[in-house]
Amino acid sequence: MTRPNFFIVGAPKSGTTAMADFLDQHPQIFMGPKELNYFCPDLFRDPARVRTEADYLSWFADAGGAAVRGDGSVFYMCSQEAARRIHAFDPAARILMQLRNPIEMLPAHHSQVVYEGFEDIADFEAAYDAEADRAAGRRVPPACPLPLILNYRRMAAYAEQVARFQALFPPDRIKIVLFEDFQADLPAVFREILEFLGVDPGFEARFEVVNANKKVRNRALMAFMRETPDWVTRIGRLVMSEKMRYDLKELIKAANTKFVSRPPMASDFLARLRRDMAPEIEKLGDLLGRDLGHWVSRPDQ
Repeated sequence: MTRPNFFIVGAPKSGTTAMADFLDQHPQIFMGPKELNYFCPDLFRDPARVRTEADYLSWFADAGGAAVRGDGSVFYMCSQEAARRIHAFDPAARILMQLRNPIEMLPAHHSQVVYEGFEDIADFEAAYDAEADRAAGRRVPPACPLPLILNYRRMAAYAEQVARFQALFPPDRIKIVLFEDFQADLPAVFREILEFLGVDPGFEARFEVVNANKKVRNRALMAFMRETPDWVTRIGRLVMSEKMRYDLKELIKAANTKFVSRPPMASDFLARLRRDMAPEIEKLGDLLGRDLGHWVSRPDQ
């Protein structure tokens, strides 16, 4: 069976969905659906959600002769096991990490998990303050399949996450992109990634906004899609393939979505978040050999 050989491993809300979409336009690249999460079984509270290898590889059956077959799953970075499992699967795999200032990433991530129905505390400050309870297994919504994604400080521990991959993969197999560079000169960053992947770097993609901040129009419909009754699932399996069911859910999800601006954080909470994130940002800067001090001091956050 056709096997992926390229992994976009994170981080959340750092342009990975857009980049997967842009890369998928390239004739030498095939991207499977986002968030297959096959290599991070340690994050799931329900082992039944973890796919078999055959199920996982079936998503790449249509890759044809694509030189690059990609899996984009942003929670691989925060998994304790994903780096090791991906390396065992393919030691020569290429790894792409896109990293965003955690002071910006965390509220965007919170908004996303609220939208998905995985987070039931709509106010980011209150959700951030609940993480001690969540880390102890308390106050985790039943609908959240990966409790770690509600531990916001752990999600922002980039240096530790990057180091896990660097310990296993050689430098020429890892590409790290900062979200601010992605925003400042997307065509140049895209070309760099194509060169990293060893495909035609002259290809010009259609760059469009993907995965902007959003809210659910009808939360009951979203809950129904997330926890579909068994009888509906059984009927669906009789008449549609897994890919067809996935595509149908994505269409319904898109119709049930509205795009909105995210409200600004209170100034005192923003100051606290900056203090909390400063040590992690400094560690990442040291690891990358890049001064990231402006991440803490930006006045427009």
